Amino acid sequence: MKPFITLEPEKQGSKAYVLLRDALQKTGKAGFGSFVLRNKESLCLIKPIGDVLVLNKIRWGQEIRSTSELNIPKGASNPAEIKMATELIKQLNGKFDISRYKDTYSDELMKLIKAKAKGRKPAAHPLRVVHSAQ
Repeated sequence: MKPFITLEPEKQGSKAYVLLRDALQKTGKAGFGSFVLRNKESLCLIKPIGDVLVLNKIRWGQEIRSTSELNIPKGASNPAEIKMATELIKQLNGKFDISRYKDTYSDELMKLIKAKAKGRKPAAHPLRVVHSAQ
């Protein structure tokens, strides 16, 4: 599974699909557009990967926070720390497999909706602390 949406043409759109794919490949460009999914408009980039067009959803300008609003720490790391951190990154490096990650929020939400539709009152689950600052 890939971390983007693959696009497939409808039967009557095959020629246009191939033309767009080939033109984007030849120019090294990506297409820009908008689409509506679940009653929400989104912006996207469309680019070819091999024989397939893929869609990458991008954010609206107003969703992007200005870097002037960020509180970024000043200073620099010392060479020993950089060496240690880069070695750790190398040790943890591996092939990314998106299928290892599941949208558990949506699954749990659907369970709650189905239970309520059947007239059952969903049980309250206590919150669990994932991490804490010490």
